[in-house]
Order: sequence, then C-alpha cells, then structure tokens
Amino acid sequence: MRYLVTWEFKREDMEKLIAKELKYQEIIKKNPEKYPKNVIPIHMVDADTVVTVWDVDNPEQIANKILYMLPEGKAKIVPIFEASEMIKLMMQAKK
Repeated sequence: MRYLVTWEFKREDMEKLIAKELKYQEIIKKNPEKYPKNVIPIHMVDADTVVTVWDVDNPEQIANKILYMLPEGKAKIVPIFEASEMIKLMMQAKK
C-alpha cells in the first residue's frame, strides 16, 4: 500500500534530521525490508515541512521509520491509491 507522508520539524532540528536521514540511507541498504520504500524523493514544501510517498509492505515498516525519526520529526501519514482503483470499485458497486 502507498502512503502520502508529510514530515514536520522545527528549523533548529534541521541539522539533526539531516544527519539522521543520511544514517538512515545506510541502514536501509543493510535492512531494506524493515522500512518503507520511498516511491519519490523527499521534497521540501517549506522551511520546516517535507513530503514523500512510501510503498509499504507491512505496518511495522511505518512504525520503524517513525520511531527512528523521533523526537525531531513528526509524521502525518495518509493512505493513497490510484484513481483507477477507485473508479473500478465504483463501477463494481453499481452492478
């Protein structure tokens, strides 16, 4: 399943978060199954918010990433799916 992820943080924590993210990139090379996969690169929204899209195989991957980024990073996570899937479900419901 895919998720839209918005990370918020305090500007004064930016250096800590950058260091954590760089270390995280090394960690996921060793244990990729433990964490969500970024579908798109992380994008800046403003000075204290970034967004990405995750591909997740199980909920533990989400928990592992959130716990890793705490306390500096706070995530809002929303499940997303392709519009074509919604259209297919709507058409099936009409039958």
